Amino acid sequence: MDELVSIYVPTRNRSKLLARCLESICNQSYRDIEILVVDDASDDETPAVLDLLASSDPRIRVFRQVTPSGAPAARNVAIRSARGRYLTGIDDDDVMLQHRIKTLITAFDPQYSLICTGFVRQTKHGRITLAKSRRVIDLDAQLMRNHVGNAAFSLTTRFIEAGMFDETMPAWQDYDLWTRMISAFGPALRLNDASHVVHEDHDSLRISANARVGAARFIDKHQHLMSVEHRTSQALETFMLSGQRMSPIEMLRLSTTRTRGRALRYMITSNFPAIRSLRR
Repeated sequence: MDELVSIYVPTRNRSKLLARCLESICNQSYRDIEILVVDDASDDETPAVLDLLASSDPRIRVFRQVTPSGAPAARNVAIRSARGRYLTGIDDDDVMLQHRIKTLITAFDPQYSLICTGFVRQTKHGRITLAKSRRVIDLDAQLMRNHVGNAAFSLTTRFIEAGMFDETMPAWQDYDLWTRMISAFGPALRLNDASHVVHEDHDSLRISANARVGAARFIDKHQHLMSVEHRTSQALETFMLSGQRMSPIEMLRLSTTRTRGRALRYMITSNFPAIRSLRR
């Protein structure tokens, strides 16, 4: 017998993007799902769009915030209301390929804290598939950088026991939660699959716009677990988020055995935009 999978979707004032996202979830080949959409006090057409979609698919459950509380709070509203044994989520501007939920639930193994996949990044310049190789992600690797991404699949109880999303963080809430889940329940597993399409080809504000502040909060929160190498890697991530050009001196300062390749690539592409465009 199929087991219920709960899927949380926070949204605010992006009705057209939301409709595309929900269509991709409703069309999943795995049918035993509930879709928990939390409308964070939208003042556009989102309520009307949700009413229409919910009336056509009973698996859609709609929750409305009276005042805007942010995406982490919206996700937590959904998590507390989830009925499924399993839980995953997606942002309202992204989409799932049709096989995603079936692949995730089939592959789930409770010895891993969570499972995840690679993803397709859709930009105005085209598509690129990232992080699609199979990998066991332990705490050491996760403290170096976010190897899970922004969507994970696990038991609903694990999301709750790990403390859910930190509503005080302006960004990197996903990285923070996955790190806490790995710390509490053991390594994660990334599948050799890329069934999550992250859309960066629109002009709507993404939460990642606050990434530098979120990065600083993440480092402060988890520094007690970090080695010098972890801190150097996080400093490199923060520098790259700034978009500044990297000097050779900065590159050397932020280089360790495990970060040297990333630091060198960023130094080259930050100083030679034509190479960056070629990579895209």
